[in-house]
Amino acid sequence: MDRLRVMEVLAAASEGGEEEGGGNFLVPNGTFLFELLAFLLILFILGRFVVPPIQRAMRQRQQMVQQGIDDAQQARERNEATQRAYRQELDEARAEGAKIREKARADADRLAGDKRERAQQEVAGLHERGEAELESQRARAAVELREQVGDLALTLFTRILGSRTAADERLLATMDGYLQDLEPVRADRQESSTPAGRGSG
Repeated sequence: MDRLRVMEVLAAASEGGEEEGGGNFLVPNGTFLFELLAFLLILFILGRFVVPPIQRAMRQRQQMVQQGIDDAQQARERNEATQRAYRQELDEARAEGAKIREKARADADRLAGDKRERAQQEVAGLHERGEAELESQRARAAVELREQVGDLALTLFTRILGSRTAADERLLATMDGYLQDLEPVRADRQESSTPAGRGSG
């Protein structure tokens, strides 16, 4: 049904065109010229007022996209440079920390050595003072012993004989000489026994 109507409309249009154009459809009539002029006018208006803003907007959009790509590239390069600088600073900090630890360990060893040496010196000084004090006490004890033994011997001899004579003085001198001779022997014995005692300690 629709096809028949379309065919009738086309036939009527062709008949009308033949009547207006003298029956030749190849020769343009006024309607065709008006439509052509309107089409060219529309093309001019579109090319002059519509297409340039669209092209400008497209160029701006392309520039924005390119600017975004460039900014992203620069940001990536800055990020990589920052990471390299961070890794370099981290390596330097680790190396500095290792140096500080080594220096602290060396200082601690040196201080420990100094303290050990001072302690040994103090112990040696105490030992020397103790030896000197012991020797002094030994000498005082020997003197006191000699005096006491001499006095006891003289008292005993006087009580036995009942009087003091020149022989008593000679006996006292003999006893003093004997006690003095005993001192080096006793000192030699103590010196010979001291290293063994220290070695065992």
